[in-house]
Order: sequence, then structure tokens, then C-alpha cells
Amino acid sequence: MNPTTRDRIVRGAAEIFNTKGISDVVVADVLVASGVSRRTFYKHFRSAEDVLRAVYEELTEELVDAVLGTLLDEPDPLRKVLGAADAYLTHVVEHGELIIALHAEAIRPGSALGPRREQALDAIQAGIDDAVAETLGVRLDPLVFRALLTAVEGLVIYVRPIGAFTDADRERVLAIAGPIWINVLAGVKHLPTRAAD
Repeated sequence: MNPTTRDRIVRGAAEIFNTKGISDVVVADVLVASGVSRRTFYKHFRSAEDVLRAVYEELTEELVDAVLGTLLDEPDPLRKVLGAADAYLTHVVEHGELIIALHAEAIRPGSALGPRREQALDAIQAGIDDAVAETLGVRLDPLVFRALLTAVEGLVIYVRPIGAFTDADRERVLAIAGPIWINVLAGVKHLPTRAAD
């Protein structure tokens, strides 16, 4: 299947954002990387920031799909949760410096990427909540899962603020986050449950 012009622009932008950094790219860079004219670019995007949002949206969509797919595929509750954390970290390994820079930017107050980050975290949080409710029979306060997710996100940014996130980094973060997630869920009777809707 041939990529659409918009897809070519997004892919080219992802490459140049990964090479130059997300704050140093201008539209001219994206034009060269994607092989499109200025006129064609502006048919699809308004600015370099606009295409940056599209790149982040595509990557977070892949992330959500990877994590939720793991939750669906695994019957064991502990493996579900560890699989979700591992899927998140594997996605970071696969997308390297770019995804870390985008996550760090999305956390910044006032970032144009912030709303998409919230949507992605909400979707992952809901998926984990459903998996836990199905296997443990309880609906926890959503902040429990938000805390676990943002802890992993923060560890990724802390461990590798510059450079590619490696498999060794993934193993290190999983070795820390995995037992925390398991112990949190083991103490489910001590955790706050969701308020009645």
C-alpha cells in the first residue's frame, strides 16, 4: 500500500525531528525530509508544530494499541500488568530519542502535545482498569493506574534524557516498575476504589 502524501510528510518529519531535535526543526527541514513542496505541505499542515502533533499522535496511537493488545492477549492478571509495562517500554526502545523527547515535551505545562498525552494515558489507564476489574473484581480509583503509568514515564525520561533508550534500559526500568505494579495490585484491598459514577 502506497503511503498518502500526509503519511510521507509525517514520516519525514519524524525522521528529521529525531535527527535535529523537536525544537530545532523548521518547515524547510520537513520539506526536504519528506520530499514534498511547500505548497503540498501547507495543504496538510499549518506549521512544524502542527506536524509535530501529528507525529506524536501517531506514536501514541501505536503505544496505546501495543499496551491494550497485551492486556487482551494475556489471561494471567500479573502477566497482564507486567506485559502492559513491558509493551510501553518496548515502544520506547523501538522509537528511541524521539519518543522520549516527545513525552518530555508533552509533560511540560502548556505543551500543545499535552492533550494527546492525556488521551493516551486515559486509554491505557482504562484498559488496565478493565483488566484488573475483570481479574480481581474491583474497580480502583483511576489515580492508582495514573500513578503507575506516570512513574514508568518519568523513569524513562530520567534514565535516558539524552540518547536512545536501550533494551538494557528497558530491563532496568521493568525490574523496578514490575515489582511495584505487582505489589500495588497485591494490596488491592488497601487501595481506594472508584467512586460510584
